[in-house]
Order: sequence, then C-alpha cells, then structure tokens
Amino acid sequence: MNAHAWLELNTANLGAAKSFYTGLFGWSTNDMDMGEYGAYTMFGTEASPDSSFAGLVDTTTEMGAMLPSGWVIYFNVDDVDAAVAKVTATGGTAFGPAFDIPSVGRAALVADPQGNKFYLFKSSNPA
Repeated sequence: MNAHAWLELNTANLGAAKSFYTGLFGWSTNDMDMGEYGAYTMFGTEASPDSSFAGLVDTTTEMGAMLPSGWVIYFNVDDVDAAVAKVTATGGTAFGPAFDIPSVGRAALVADPQGNKFYLFKSSNPA
C-alpha cells in the first residue's frame, strides 16, 4: 500500500495522445466502456496488451474539466476516505469527496500543500 497504482494522462486531444504514445513507445490501446462517462482508453504494451498500466482521460468531458492536462498518478491506500482526511489534516486539499468507480474501485482527487494533484485509490479487485 501507499505505492504507485496507476498513471493517467488527461488531455483534450485523445487522438493525438494515442498516436503519440503508441508511436513513441509502441504501446497498445484498449477502450473500455465506462457507461455515463463514455469510453476510457487504457495503455498496455505490445507484448502484453491486456496488462494495462495507464489510462487516458478526455478533459473536454464534464468529469475531465476539473483535471489539468498532463500526467497524474494514483497511489494505493487501505482506506480512501481516511487518506483524504489525512491529506486535509496535513495541509493538502481534497477536490470533493471520495467516489466509487464501478467495477474498478474507490478514488479521490487530492493535492499536496504545493498544489500537486494526485489520486488516492483502493481497488475493488485486489490482485
């Protein structure tokens, strides 16, 4: 716990981002239907396309509008709600309450005292 869990690229140009990273690193992409949130693209490797390690978020959507363009990291925690409370108690900021991601887990967008945003995350499907 308390280690890197996932990476996510927030961008207003999904096509350009997919093209750039697949061309640069040879990453594969796999789109997952997220219901009301639309499609979510996951990056994998050509050698193991089903082993995703990062995602791609469209910042032109309602949910994506609160996110800065660029890469953001997710950290595994035992209890997302408790970790959010600790972030705010130690001088960080929470951008709303923790939320559930259907069939994925629970997450919360927070920032450290310097304004660096990251997610706290607990998988509903532990390996």
